[in-house]
Amino acid sequence: MRRLILGFVSFGLLAGALGATALPVAASTSRPTIVGIASTTPGFETLTAAVVCTGLAPALSGSQKLTVFAPTNSAFAKLGLNAGNVCAALPKATLTNILLYHVTPGSRFASSLLPDEGERTTVRTLLSGHTFKINSTGRIRTSSGGTSQIVATDIRASNGVIHVVDSVLIPGAPKGDGDDNEGDQQGEH
Repeated sequence: MRRLILGFVSFGLLAGALGATALPVAASTSRPTIVGIASTTPGFETLTAAVVCTGLAPALSGSQKLTVFAPTNSAFAKLGLNAGNVCAALPKATLTNILLYHVTPGSRFASSLLPDEGERTTVRTLLSGHTFKINSTGRIRTSSGGTSQIVATDIRASNGVIHVVDSVLIPGAPKGDGDDNEGDQQGEH
């Protein structure tokens, strides 16, 4: 099977993937930050609320290059969460850990994340000791055994890259050295 098609880089196609008709365009020639994109894009209201109430907005708006696997409102809705209840539904530490599990250091474009057919890339997240795996079709397998699909890739922000996912990634127990990652691509590009 061929790799996930990388055609979702334009904001117009992202809006279509999220069910919106248009996205705001930055007023200047510079790109908005990861938080700037999420906070102005219909379909990311729950993610934005979670980022704000956990205090992660400054880190995701800073100059450090990051890659975010961004769940949509419908991804959060699968867990009964929305912008109005996400901050009260979970303890702040739990929500923070879940969000950190969606972020990896550096600008990681789909070309470096999606492996060849039959292989998996292990992605190390900002949640210490936690990883998840991605296959060649953009299917994510979390450390807790859950799955999510990357539905849009390579949305460029001034401080990194966003990939849109259709389910919230829930971390399992952290993996130590010598876990089942042997033979997988480490994805540290």
